[in-house]
Amino acid sequence: MKKSTATPYVQEMNPAFDMKPLPRTRRIWLCLPPEYATSRRAYPVIYMQDGQNLFDSATAFAGEWGIDKHMATLSDEQNAIIVGIDNGSDHRLAEYTPIPHPTHGGGEAKSYLDFIAHTLKPYIDSHYRTKPEREHTCLWGSSLGGILAFWGAVTHPHVFGKIGAFSPSFWIVPDWVFHIEQAHYQPEPKVYILGGTRESKYMVKHCQTAAKVLRSKGFSRKNVKLTIVEGGIHNEHFWGVQFPEAYEYLMLS
Repeated sequence: MKKSTATPYVQEMNPAFDMKPLPRTRRIWLCLPPEYATSRRAYPVIYMQDGQNLFDSATAFAGEWGIDKHMATLSDEQNAIIVGIDNGSDHRLAEYTPIPHPTHGGGEAKSYLDFIAHTLKPYIDSHYRTKPEREHTCLWGSSLGGILAFWGAVTHPHVFGKIGAFSPSFWIVPDWVFHIEQAHYQPEPKVYILGGTRESKYMVKHCQTAAKVLRSKGFSRKNVKLTIVEGGIHNEHFWGVQFPEAYEYLMLS
């Protein structure tokens, strides 16, 4: 058994959480600010996908992001509660994609987002000291989870005021440009889009297109940030290294 690398600020919610309206349960991780136990402060909340990979090398698929290590370096005023939702393994593609792909399937993102917005978030807000307003609520993911995060801006902008879309694999969503062009985005969320030049041959172009669509929809300059990293590779190490800059933009500016 691998040795855990998670900091003491990370805990697992027990038992596994009911995913209504989806007929499943899922492990949920919490990374609380280091001063949570002694502070009376209420904190913003970030809902992140692929929880296995965020904090602990012992559970990660191919290395951890190390988010808890970064959060431990921040002041209490800069900190947030991180809610890590495990991916569903065989259900991952279905849960993170909004429209079925003719070959790969999928299409449960709306129900998955409803689970976060209407089941998980109310529980977190009622059991922990949170700032529940949309401007203090962030949805974040990478790869397929990057699609899921972006779709939070499309379908639930009234819930998620901040979106971290790392390396979104838009290629698997049929007519994805059309669907994000048709969305209303009211109220307007703040969106950070990240791509690396050594990911798929489509990644940079697709990230640029997504940002261009948001700007064409009238998003203010301050609410859309596109970052393309030369040499960036599609993996947890890349996303972990890029997390602090994106966190500062989304949560501290």
